[in-house]
Amino acid sequence: MELNIGEPALIKNNFGDYHEYPINGRDSVGAIECMRRFSHFNDFHKCLVERFPGLYIPPIPPKATDKKGMATIEERRYFLDLFLKECCSLPYLVSGVEFQTFLRPVGNVEPALAKLVRERPTVILIKYRATLRIPEVSLTCLMCIRTMMTDSARLSATNAQSS
Repeated sequence: MELNIGEPALIKNNFGDYHEYPINGRDSVGAIECMRRFSHFNDFHKCLVERFPGLYIPPIPPKATDKKGMATIEERRYFLDLFLKECCSLPYLVSGVEFQTFLRPVGNVEPALAKLVRERPTVILIKYRATLRIPEVSLTCLMCIRTMMTDSARLSATNAQSS
């Protein structure tokens, strides 16, 4: 998967002007062409943090106080582009439904991301094992580790008493 963010477009609106960032690229499904506001990236980032607990999620730039300055807009574009490129390099993100929902939502982005069902811990573990290639640990192996830890603790306690 390869994604790039082009030059932002200023959208004039009765409720206030804002910038949209064009995302262009390609993945296994086909060409990608969409426009996203900074708030969409913010919602997407929050979604990833919630749905991939404990895993690295690339940072996005902070909300700016000077939203209209060209330096701010260009800096934001640069860091959002970097965010997408880092996401593309992480198999657990690229293969997830979250990424496709962000790039190809049915309807608006925010409600589409919000509708993603919160996953149970067992589902998250299965997803992690599949994408991160974490081997299944057998009960026997866990018992061996527990025994070694217990023996080590006893040995440490015995050594501490004899000192």
